[in-house]
Amino acid sequence: ASGAATPARVVEWAVLFILAVGFTTLRTYARTRISGIKDLSWDDWLVWLAVLAYAGLTVDVFIIGVVAEGLSNDGMSEAHRAALAQDGPASQEFQLRAIGSKAQISKWFVYGLTLWLLKSSLLYFFSGRLTLRAWLSASLLFVTWAATTVAVFSSCRPFTKFWQIFPDPGTMCQAAISPILVSVFLVCNILTDVYLISIPVPVLLKARLKKSQKISLISLFSCNILITGIAILRAIVMLKNPMVNGDGMWAVREAFVALITTNIPPIAPLLRRWVSRWLGRSSN
Repeated sequence: ASGAATPARVVEWAVLFILAVGFTTLRTYARTRISGIKDLSWDDWLVWLAVLAYAGLTVDVFIIGVVAEGLSNDGMSEAHRAALAQDGPASQEFQLRAIGSKAQISKWFVYGLTLWLLKSSLLYFFSGRLTLRAWLSASLLFVTWAATTVAVFSSCRPFTKFWQIFPDPGTMCQAAISPILVSVFLVCNILTDVYLISIPVPVLLKARLKKSQKISLISLFSCNILITGIAILRAIVMLKNPMVNGDGMWAVREAFVALITTNIPPIAPLLRRWVSRWLGRSSN
C-alpha cells in the first residue's frame, strides 16, 4: 500500500487530465481549421479514444488513492492478513483493500489501452498509407498489446486471487507490485517505442533539408524516447521499492506525457504559425 492520496495529488490528476483534453482539442482544431471535420484521419480519432482510456486511468487512481485510501492486498504481514480474515468483509480495511486491489487490475488494463491507442495513432500519422511495413507495424502493436492484456488477465490464477487477503496470494497476485506485469509492460513498451521512432527518422535523414531542420524534425518525432525513459525509470523504482508507485501516479504521468508528445507533431505547424505572428507583431 502506498498511503491515501493527498489533496495536492488529486489536484494534479485533475490538472493533467484538463491539459490532456486541451492539447487533444488543439490538435483537432489544427487538423480541421481549413476544411472542417473531413480532414480528420484515423490517428485523430485514435487519440480521442486514448483520452477516454486516460479518463478511466484517472478514475482508477482516484479510487485507489482516495476511495481505497491507498490500500490493496500488498504490504501486509501474515499476522495482519490473518487478523483481517477473521473479521472478513465486516472490516472496513478488508473492504478497502478489496476495492483497491480490483482498481489496481483495472489500472493496468486502461494504462496499457491508453498507451497502445496512442502508439497506433502515431503509427498511422507516420505511415500515412497502408503499406506492407504499416501492416507489419500494426501487427507488432497488436501482438504487444495482446501480450500485456494476457499478462493482466492470466498472470494470477485463479483471477480472484488478485483481491485475496488471506492467505498471502504472493506477489504475482498483487497487481500493485506484480513483477510479471511490470516486466511485460516494460519490454513491450520499449520494443514498440523504439520501432515507432525508427519509422520517420531514416526518411528525415535522407531528406534534402538543412541540418538544423533535420535535427528539429528528428527531435520532434523522437519524443517517444522521453516516454521510454519514464517507463524504464518507473519499472526500476517499482521493482526496487514497490510501495513507491502503488497509487499509480507514475502511470498517470507517463500516460499524460504520451498524450502530449503524440499530439505535438500535428500541432507543431499551427504553433509555429502563431509564434511567427506574435514575433511579427512584437517587432512592429
